[in-house]
This record gives sequence, structure tokens and C-alpha cells, in this order.
Amino acid sequence: PGWVHLPRAIEVEWVKQLVAEQLRTTKDRRGFARQEWAKLRERNEALDCAVLARAALWLLGADRYGEQFWARLRDEAADAPLAAAPSASITPALASQPPAASDIQRPRGWLTPRSNWLRT
Repeated sequence: PGWVHLPRAIEVEWVKQLVAEQLRTTKDRRGFARQEWAKLRERNEALDCAVLARAALWLLGADRYGEQFWARLRDEAADAPLAAAPSASITPALASQPPAASDIQRPRGWLTPRSNWLRT
């Protein structure tokens, strides 16, 4: 929390979009302080993407884990071998299987042909 990792090859326009809004404190008619987001630039797609990605992480529960968990996961990923390409013997076996019976009998198309109610 409190920082964002940015790669070296990032474009200036993307960074400008990332900081396109600012939290400002204003007072309402009764004098109470109110915070609202104010746009500094018209385009802010990068900020929207960053907020959506952060929300997805929160929904997946990534905030529950501490720094030790992420360090261990990073170490495991670094030690794991790269996945090998699938062998050629697997592909023909999958291709030679006949389609399921339900796929053969199911009518194709957007509307199923039932009693020709659509034809004039």
C-alpha cells in the first residue's frame, strides 16, 4: 500500500492518465467539509484500469496475505522450471475423439427450427 511499481519503459501519456484525478476537500453550503475527486485531465483510462485491477485483487482476497507470503510465493515461482511444450502424442488423441452425442443432435443457429413460426 502507498506505492505503485512502474516499469522503466512506461510512456509519459500513461503516467499522466494515471494521475488524472485529485482528491480535493471542499465545503458544502452548510460549511461542512466534503471530499470529492476532481479531474485534472480529460483522459484517465490508465487510472480506471489501475482501479479495476486493484478492486479485482481485493475481491480475490490478496490483502489477507502478509509480506512473508508474497516473498515465499516469489521464491517458489523463481525456482519452478518453465512449463514444457505439450508433446505431439497428446494432440492426435484429442483430435480423434468423436464429438459428444448431444453436440451432434443439437440444431445449429440462432433460432431453433420449431414449427416454422418465423417463416412467412
